[in-house]
Amino acid sequence: MHEDVTDEFRALFRSLVVAYQPRGLDRDALPVYYAFLRKLAPEDVAAGAERVRETLKYFPTAGEWFQAAREAELARRRAQTVTERPQPAEDELSHEEAARRLRELAERFRGRVGPRGMPRLSKARLEQLRQQDRGTEEPRS
Repeated sequence: MHEDVTDEFRALFRSLVVAYQPRGLDRDALPVYYAFLRKLAPEDVAAGAERVRETLKYFPTAGEWFQAAREAELARRRAQTVTERPQPAEDELSHEEAARRLRELAERFRGRVGPRGMPRLSKARLEQLRQQDRGTEEPRS
């Protein structure tokens, strides 16, 4: 028979055949459907079978089952992305460590840095820079 088709896929396919009881299903349908779906994760193929069973009135085409399995895969990936917080690499700071260091820097420069992160200058230094811009004073080396 079709040796490369997994037993898990055979069971899924058989469950859809039993649920829909399609007339005139070709004997070679199983390997054709398997060829379409085998690159997807088995859990996504199973979820796709469940989706088509819930939504379609007639036996699904390989493309319809594939589409349902891809939608299941995307939903699973979205759920993983939302729930899993990536761990920092060995050379990266954790979120907490980076926040702690930023707080330390903010405390260290309190009063010396303006609201936009620019350094605050004394009035004498500010006047000296203005004179340099006007060309009236030689810049310091």
